[in-house]
Amino acid sequence: MLIMLTILAHGTFDLLHPGHLEHLEQARAMGDRLIVSVTSDQYVTKGPGRPLVTQEQRMAMIKALRFVDEVYLCDSPSAVPAIEQWRPDVYVRGPDYVARKPNMGKLALERQAVEAYGGRIAFTDGATMSSTALINRSNGRVISRTPADITAWLDKAAAVKMHLLGEQIVDEYIYAQAEGKSPKENIVTYRRLGSRVFPGGIRGISNHIQGLATVSLVNKPADAIMKRRYVIKPFYQKVFSTVTRHEVPPFFIPDAMPSPLLVADYGHGLIRGKTAARNIAERTQWLALMVQSNSLNWGYNLLTKWPRADYFVADEAEIRLARSDRWTPIQDLLVEEYTRLHATIGVVTMGHEGCMVYDGKDMVTIPALATKVVDRMGAGDAFLAWTAPLAFLGAPIDIIAFVGNVAGGIQVGIVGNEEPVDRQMVNQWVKGLLA
Repeated sequence: MLIMLTILAHGTFDLLHPGHLEHLEQARAMGDRLIVSVTSDQYVTKGPGRPLVTQEQRMAMIKALRFVDEVYLCDSPSAVPAIEQWRPDVYVRGPDYVARKPNMGKLALERQAVEAYGGRIAFTDGATMSSTALINRSNGRVISRTPADITAWLDKAAAVKMHLLGEQIVDEYIYAQAEGKSPKENIVTYRRLGSRVFPGGIRGISNHIQGLATVSLVNKPADAIMKRRYVIKPFYQKVFSTVTRHEVPPFFIPDAMPSPLLVADYGHGLIRGKTAARNIAERTQWLALMVQSNSLNWGYNLLTKWPRADYFVADEAEIRLARSDRWTPIQDLLVEEYTRLHATIGVVTMGHEGCMVYDGKDMVTIPALATKVVDRMGAGDAFLAWTAPLAFLGAPIDIIAFVGNVAGGIQVGIVGNEEPVDRQMVNQWVKGLLA
């Protein structure tokens, strides 16, 4: 009786390279029939802009190889569905998986699935190559750092306890669809499709930081600003917004404030005037600061309200309003506000142009890293949340800028604050950009 051995290999294969060919040839030599499972586009986690090649194109490239018998599209973050579908005698992974912990992550699930019916897992031993590394090498690196450099600082931040002060905001998205213009009025009629409520303000920042460090709220925000935004699907275009209240009661300032302290001053009345800001700033040892200019406080809530900050993050409009200067190059205004605040590190975020970070000696500019913008809301909050613990620890400014842009880039791909930026997301982007 002739026994046919079925072999299954799995991967993304975004950029087919010699390492892939050697791996698949070795896999085919282990049996009589080679099936290759290809990760679908939605589950590729190699970083922004990936995959470069669509799932159909990747499957076609693999299918064209003479030693491949079948190609399977795996619509899952792991190869478990492919293993259950084909029940291979041998499930093959590349040499880079040999050193991974056998009881953790996707590899553990795949091993469990293949061994459940008597199959086994094997590893090829060819040269280790990376599509991600080849792509990054051809495009140029964002910064001269390795994933290990970034990971080391993120691991250190896990020991930091950030104390947060700021207004709570509740963001409600009311989804609508335009039906047509009224024949009698100069208005457009919209059909309501549903709604979602997201935590914003200091709660949103708190959720982001919990992916990196420990959090403690200084003020227990019972009163919230409710902002309703009417949004047209499928492109999440905001038509108009309303608010149910525009201010909250002022914060009672104790004789001593905890440190490190992150203040997100949204200008809704929690911190009223320069005296309150000065008392807070003088009563903490280390202060991270964001002072937001928005439609409810435009021109009234400025960085100039605050006498000092060890670390501050502001967008270009907020810096220009603080300096009352529309024309001077933004890097010069950043230096001026940095000096006035007696800061250690200052940041200006510039949307699609990235960010600038200044530490009194060097100015670092990092480009925007997002390739898909779904919703810009909350990008500044995510930047501040993921960089404040690093700034407190004294991380290099290029790492602060890079991590901030990674967090902001992830956030603009998420609707509202539907989910916070977490460590797994950041790790995927770091690896994808710096491998």
